[in-house]
Amino acid sequence: MLDLTKVSQQIAYMAAEDQLVWEDLSKRLDVALGQLQVESERLPDFLDKLARSKTSWLLAGIDDPPDRVYDLPECPSAHTVVATDGSQIEPSNHEVAAAFLLNISSVVLPYGTGERAELSSQPTLYYRDTDLYMDYGGQRVQVTGELLGMQRTIMEFKYLVEKARSVQRQDHPVCGLSDGSLILWQLQGRPIDYLEDTLSQFLSYMEAARQARIPIAGYISRPRSRDLINTLRVGLCPETAPNCDRCPYRDQSQLPCAEIEGLSDRRLFDSRLKPGERSPVFNSESRILDAYDVHRIQFFYLNAGSEIVRVEIPKWVAKDSELIDLVHTIAYSQAQKGGGYPIALAEAHQQAVVRGSEREMFYEMVTTVLVRRGMRAAISPKHMRKRRMTV
Repeated sequence: MLDLTKVSQQIAYMAAEDQLVWEDLSKRLDVALGQLQVESERLPDFLDKLARSKTSWLLAGIDDPPDRVYDLPECPSAHTVVATDGSQIEPSNHEVAAAFLLNISSVVLPYGTGERAELSSQPTLYYRDTDLYMDYGGQRVQVTGELLGMQRTIMEFKYLVEKARSVQRQDHPVCGLSDGSLILWQLQGRPIDYLEDTLSQFLSYMEAARQARIPIAGYISRPRSRDLINTLRVGLCPETAPNCDRCPYRDQSQLPCAEIEGLSDRRLFDSRLKPGERSPVFNSESRILDAYDVHRIQFFYLNAGSEIVRVEIPKWVAKDSELIDLVHTIAYSQAQKGGGYPIALAEAHQQAVVRGSEREMFYEMVTTVLVRRGMRAAISPKHMRKRRMTV
């Protein structure tokens, strides 16, 4: 039981500390905005410095002046937005069966076409030994946790592209929205066989979207990334070729680049962009993207009205002015229709989510079927005790 009386005083301390941090970040923001303008004005020299620098941070690749602002394009009167999401019932050794279930939703929202919206979900039960276990780095491991999450991510993307292609029409464009990043960060450091197989599946769906010329975008609400801030820190370094491993300023009370440390890109663009406006496109320098080829992920920041969001797109979308304008305007339009968050993604979540009561009903259904067939169906004493917790 949570003692709220003891928690309340800690909350007061937290609020007081947060206020001091906010005031300090406001001063750092002024420095960052000034540096953004400086580096935009001397872009060729800045790009040269970035090319010669060696940092331990993830930097944003720059093609255009980073202070450039893009206005909101006109939204096509007729267009279709497709979104998917997923949830799962994970396997548990304490339940009647070690099976797991993936529930993938798809939402199709046509505008100005006279067609009806489509909202559906597809549950898939995995119970065979080949479903529950996989070869992973030369070992046979159970599909749980992050491995299960990655399998769900791949299925969500498969459904997204297939559904978008099925509703594509010549008389109006289609755009696919995904909740979260298009960069498969989870694959970094994974065994090569697992990495290559998973990435191959993901990129095959991305290629199908490219062939159909359907832009795919990852919508990230409240992004915490600092790629551009890290890039501006390189500009603050007095060295002509910064090398963080051999920093000559470590004996100082504060590093020259630390003047804007702690800021996020979101905070920076919150002071730069008006509702509907977006930043230039930046390149992500994540190493996992070296295998993406033409699908290498790039990103821009968008003022969606109620917040600054990060929108990720493959390179082939970023290089096509018509497609990037489509992603720009639809991402903003969807956020307005959804009260601050894309309505297609919100509906996809509602269709996909598996609630606690549904999870219990699922296991009751499994138990009933097993008993009818004369099979043993019992949960572990530990799980039974949690269900009937008493003092």
